[in-house]
Amino acid sequence: GGPTNGTDAGDPFAAPPAPTKVDRVKWGDLLNAVVLITPVTTEWTDNGFYKPEEPEGPKNRKQTKRATINVVVLKGNLPPDENGEDRELPHVVTDMYTSAYSVVGQVESAQKKGQKMILARVTRPEKSWILADPTESDKKLARAYLTATPADPFA
Repeated sequence: GGPTNGTDAGDPFAAPPAPTKVDRVKWGDLLNAVVLITPVTTEWTDNGFYKPEEPEGPKNRKQTKRATINVVVLKGNLPPDENGEDRELPHVVTDMYTSAYSVVGQVESAQKKGQKMILARVTRPEKSWILADPTESDKKLARAYLTATPADPFA
């Protein structure tokens, strides 16, 4: 037998599996959207923007706090995904990382209170992303979604 070009199941250099599709959503995509957030974790992580030659302070830290969240976009205008395909609502994003300072603080505060979900409208009144209070209409939309969805929408 000649070379198998990675087709032999016993070949340690077989072709790698196809990449998994990653659904990336940015805060800019979520401006004014109604979101249902489930906190996963908050943690300190190395800050890729840290400049050791500058004094350490609020804008220049060795580490930054990051939250991992699961997000259901209930209402909003999401752009097409990386493949140009439209995203239908409700749209579920799992394990979204965010270092948006105000959002991380709000998520951490909710976790400390034992809050399992955060329903909010995504806003940016100044330079920070904020999870603003939902309207009664937003709450009705979330209740309808949760009624029609399994207990854990991320399962």
